[in-house]
Amino acid sequence: MMEQGRKLKVLVIHDTHFYPESALSILGTDELSLSVLTFKNGRTTRVLKNWVEVISVLGSLSGTDAGCATSIETPDILLIDCHFKEDKDSPKLHREDNNALDPRGLLYGAVLAAHFLGVCPRRPFTFLPYSMSMSLAAKDPYAQTFYSLLCAMHDPSPNIIEAAHYSRLMAATPSSETPDRVWGSALEQYRQSLLVSLETILEPEIDSFERGLTAVDAFISSGEPLPDDISISWSDSRGKRECVLLRSLFADCRMSRQWIRNEEQRIETGALGSVTGKAVLNFLRPIVNGKSYVRDIYYPVKDIMEGFTADSTIKADWGRGLEEKQRRVLALTIAWARDRCESNWNHHNPSKLNILEGQIGGLQASQVNRALGVVLGVGTGKERRAQGREFIRALDSSSEWLFPDWLRRMTIRYLKEIYEKDMQDAKEAKRRLNFPHFAAEYWPKCLK
Repeated sequence: MMEQGRKLKVLVIHDTHFYPESALSILGTDELSLSVLTFKNGRTTRVLKNWVEVISVLGSLSGTDAGCATSIETPDILLIDCHFKEDKDSPKLHREDNNALDPRGLLYGAVLAAHFLGVCPRRPFTFLPYSMSMSLAAKDPYAQTFYSLLCAMHDPSPNIIEAAHYSRLMAATPSSETPDRVWGSALEQYRQSLLVSLETILEPEIDSFERGLTAVDAFISSGEPLPDDISISWSDSRGKRECVLLRSLFADCRMSRQWIRNEEQRIETGALGSVTGKAVLNFLRPIVNGKSYVRDIYYPVKDIMEGFTADSTIKADWGRGLEEKQRRVLALTIAWARDRCESNWNHHNPSKLNILEGQIGGLQASQVNRALGVVLGVGTGKERRAQGREFIRALDSSSEWLFPDWLRRMTIRYLKEIYEKDMQDAKEAKRRLNFPHFAAEYWPKCLK
């Protein structure tokens, strides 16, 4: 049975009230959902409207509980109204012009964006400021300062830190009084964030992407209806899964709850700010055609390691090309992790650098050195090489992961799968664990 996907969550920072507080009335679509803020007195809101509410939320999020906010649903997208002119609860700005800009919405947004990025650094996330007064904000020093804080989270190493630079960026920011006209741009940014994460730190569940691609392809070519419940899934290095509805991820490809099939239909329906089914295909196809480290690297290595015995005479099939080298490096990394977990369990310092002996058949040091040179991109000459011993020393000595993140994710996956299966089998057979040392508390420090 296919897992039920969720809608993407949007948190709106806006200084006016909406009636009713629903995604349809605030965003103009119900393909997205609004993050719900729940206060101790039982009151809920879906829009952060003033200084008092922001203080309350930050008090709760920081763990100090300084205010009355008790919970907030973690958003995927943060929409930030720049000009907080209707906030009567905040300290009064003493400016000569009573109609001057009040850019505190940008400050609230920057603080909350920093929180969500800090708590979930490996999770796709985006934010977008907007205002009808953005041209005025582009000339305001406070607005430029607050806006630069947001920019720093998109680009942590800017080449230019000048007021004029941020003023130009602000002038190009969406001009809108309400969030219903800007969420499409934010959604496009979120998809880009998701793509980057899928290429680096997240593992796509390829079957779900293939189902989506097949369904969208059939819809575009023959008009076959797309099921509303079709979704795509991925997991992070800790094994936490996300399952998101395709119609929510591409809410800007729908009009009146119907998919926009092609450019002709987009023009006919007047959905000029929307994308078409082609954009969905262009998003899904590279992921389906690209590499799945779980399918192409991890499972073959796990089969080799589980099938090896000390007296085995069968030579393992590592494949060819880049995949062969990636599999050999992953096998080495898993062998290292297994050995170090056992050392931590037995409370003795690991001293063995040749950790391949007795663990994997048909994997020689020279092969590993060649594979490391290619996968890590080190070494010189026609045939790159890297020393396996240096690789092991680096793993042992660092508290941070220094190598391609997929190696870390797949190694953690191996330890978790073996440990969890052992736990289940031990419970059913009423026996002791065979792999208690694979518990997370015994992992090498750079895996944690």
